[in-house]
Amino acid sequence: MLSIPFFQRPYKWQTARCYQLELDILRLVEGEDDVHFVGAIIMHQLPSGPAELAVDEIIDGQQRLTTVYLYLCAAIHALALAGEAEEAAQLFRRYIVTNVPTGRRSNLRLQPSGEDQGDLNVVIRELTTMRQLEPALVGTHINLLPSDERKHGRVETNYKRAKRFYRLQSAEGGSDRIREIYTALLQQLSVVVIDVNDPTNGPKIFDSLNSRQEPMTIGDLVRNDVFLRVALEDPEQAIEIDREAWQPFYSAFKTDSKDYFDAYFFPFGLIHEPNLRKSEVYPTLKREWGRMSPVEVIDSLAVFQPDFLDLVIGGNRSEHAPSTVLRLDRLRRANLPASALPFLMQLSHAMRTGAVGVGPGDGILDVIDAFLTRRAICGFEPTGLHAVFKRLWLDCDNWYTPQRVAAEIKKHKTVSWPTDAEVSAAVLQRHLAGATIVPYLFQELDAVEGALPSPVMYVERVLPEKPDDAWTQFTDEEVANTRDLLANLVPLSESPSQRALREPYDEKRRRFAEEPAFGSTRSVAAEYARWDIEAVSSRARRLQELVLERWPDGMG
Repeated sequence: MLSIPFFQRPYKWQTARCYQLELDILRLVEGEDDVHFVGAIIMHQLPSGPAELAVDEIIDGQQRLTTVYLYLCAAIHALALAGEAEEAAQLFRRYIVTNVPTGRRSNLRLQPSGEDQGDLNVVIRELTTMRQLEPALVGTHINLLPSDERKHGRVETNYKRAKRFYRLQSAEGGSDRIREIYTALLQQLSVVVIDVNDPTNGPKIFDSLNSRQEPMTIGDLVRNDVFLRVALEDPEQAIEIDREAWQPFYSAFKTDSKDYFDAYFFPFGLIHEPNLRKSEVYPTLKREWGRMSPVEVIDSLAVFQPDFLDLVIGGNRSEHAPSTVLRLDRLRRANLPASALPFLMQLSHAMRTGAVGVGPGDGILDVIDAFLTRRAICGFEPTGLHAVFKRLWLDCDNWYTPQRVAAEIKKHKTVSWPTDAEVSAAVLQRHLAGATIVPYLFQELDAVEGALPSPVMYVERVLPEKPDDAWTQFTDEEVANTRDLLANLVPLSESPSQRALREPYDEKRRRFAEEPAFGSTRSVAAEYARWDIEAVSSRARRLQELVLERWPDGMG
C-alpha cells in the first residue's frame, strides 16, 4: 500500500504533464522504447503488524504515482465499457484495493493527502457503481477514504482526461489496445526507489533525483513543517489540526480563479527580515518557530493574512474604516507591485490594531498611491522599488506620517519620484495605449467621492489604430503621434465590436454619449463635435490638470 502523508501538498499535475505521459506510454506500446524512466520515488516504510500489509509512506513521488493510479482506474473503466468486466474486476482487486489487513480505515492501495481524498472517492465510486462492472465486483471488499470533502481538483480532472485517452485509443484498437496500454503502465515504467529511515530527509534530496517533478514551493515546505510536528506521532491529531486550524488559514487564500497561498510567504518573510532572499524565507521562518506547536505556527503565519488578502484580492477582512478600504482598493486596482506588500501589510496591521490612526494611515496610503501612479504614468519600471520598500517601515522609526514616508522614499536617489513637469510631459506626449495603469487612471478620474468605481471593460482609441478614409482630418504623421496618447483614449463599461472600433467619429460620438458608467467618455461626446488634432490637444491639457490634482507631488 502506498500512503501519501496527510499533510502533503495536493496532487497538481497539469495537462501538459499528462499529455507527455501519454506520449511516453504510446512510444512503449508502439515498440519505439522498451522502458521509460520516470524518476526516483522516495519512501519510508511505516511500522506494521506481522499479519498486516506493509504501508510505504511516499515522501516524494506522489504526483507520478497518483497519475499512474488514475490511468489504471481509467483502464478499468474502459475495459468495462468494452465488455471485459471480469478482466476489469481482476485489475481492480489487484491494483486499486487490497483485502489484506492494513490497520487503516480505507483499503485503497493509494491513500492520497487530505485534500485529494474526497476526489479520489468520487473516482472509485464511479467505477464500483458502473452498470457494466458492478456485478463482477460482488464480494469485493471496498472501504473508501475517511475524508469525503470534494475539491473538484486535479484528481478528477486528470481521471476524466485519462478516460478520454482510453476512449480514443479503444476506438483504434479495441480491448487489445487498452490491454497494451495498461501493461505498459504496469511493466515498462521504471523508477528508482529510495527507502529512507528518516522521512524528513526526503525533501532535501528530491530536487536532484526526480524527472519532471512538480517544483516544491515555500508554501509546500511550510505545510510539511507544520504537520511533521505532529503527524508522525499522532495522525488523528494531525487530521484535527488540519480541519480546525490549517484549512481555515489555507482556504482563505483561494478565489474562484486564483490561489494566492504561495505568494504570501515572501512578503511575510520580508516583514521579519527585510534583507531576505526568496530562497532564505523558509529556513528563516523555521528558525523562528523553534519548538512552537503546529497551531502556534499557523497562528503566527496568520498575523498579516487579512492585510495581504485585502491588498491582493480586495474586501475588508481587516475591518478598516471605509476611507481606508477605498485607499487599499485603489492600490490593488493600480496593479500594486509585490515589492510594496511588506510595508503596506505592516501599515494595514498597525491601522487595524490602533498603532497608527486612520488619518495618518490614509495619508500614507495616498502618498504611496501618488508615488506609484506617477511612476507608472511616466513609464518608470518597478526595478529598484524593492530597495525602497523593504526597509521603509523600519526607516520611519515609529514616526508614521505622510510627510515622513514621502521623505524616506525621496532619499533613494536612484529611484525617481517623478516631478510635475515629468508627469505633465507623459500625459501630453507619452504613448500610453496598452499601459496597465490606464484603466486605473480613468476609474479614478471618473470616481464619485467615497464610492468604488465601475470596472473598465475596455479602453478604446477615439482615432482608430488603423484609421480609414473617414479620418482624413489627421495626417499620417499625426496619426502615428496621436493614436496612442492618453487624450485619445476613453474608458468603456462594455467591449465594443471590431466594426465599432473603426467607425467614423460621428458614429463613435453617439455611442460615447450613451456610455452608462464613465462621465469622461460622455464628456468627449458633449465637448467635441469634431475629433481632430486640436481636440486631442485640448483634452490632453485637461487631463494633465486632473492628473496633477488627483496625484499631487506635494509631500515631503
